[in-house]
Amino acid sequence: MNPLKAAWERGEKTLGVWCTLPGSTHAEMVARQGVDYVCVDYQHGMIDHSVGVQMMQAILAGGAIPIARPGWNEPARIMQALDAGVAGVVVPMVNNASEATAAVAATRFPPRGSRSYGPVRAREVIGSADPATLEDVACMVMIETEQGIVNARSIIRTEGVTGVYIGPSDLGLAMGFTPGTYPHDERMLDFLRSVVVE
Repeated sequence: MNPLKAAWERGEKTLGVWCTLPGSTHAEMVARQGVDYVCVDYQHGMIDHSVGVQMMQAILAGGAIPIARPGWNEPARIMQALDAGVAGVVVPMVNNASEATAAVAATRFPPRGSRSYGPVRAREVIGSADPATLEDVACMVMIETEQGIVNARSIIRTEGVTGVYIGPSDLGLAMGFTPGTYPHDERMLDFLRSVVVE
């Protein structure tokens, strides 16, 4: 079973960090710091896919689990990361349950989803070519817009969504904060508390 999902099902907390700069050496060093997972950030990182795959290899070598944030909620970007063998994706800018459902669909093969079968590296990393095994990945979505706030409950309850990330920078802008001023604002904290309770 997917090690991240298995840990969460056991009620365990996991610690993850993000890599935005390209390169396998520092990705491996970060992975060796005792974290559970390392995210290869295609959205705001300066990482192209060929380097991203090398970083995934380095993260595994460093003893952590590689995940990725694709640049957008687009099937091709999500599938590319999954075919490279990540254990999960963090899909940005999800505004409603329909968009959350689309993100989940990109992680599942027909008839359960829309993912195209081509597990180039994933079958080697996971050790199986079985679609049911390959689609055992974490699908995390990001709530970081005004729409996302309004639709948070339905996003969180979307079948197949494994977890939710809050994007504080974009969410802060959506709530009218100057970048960097939001962390201690009660409105932001109230929203975060509501998501945790949900």
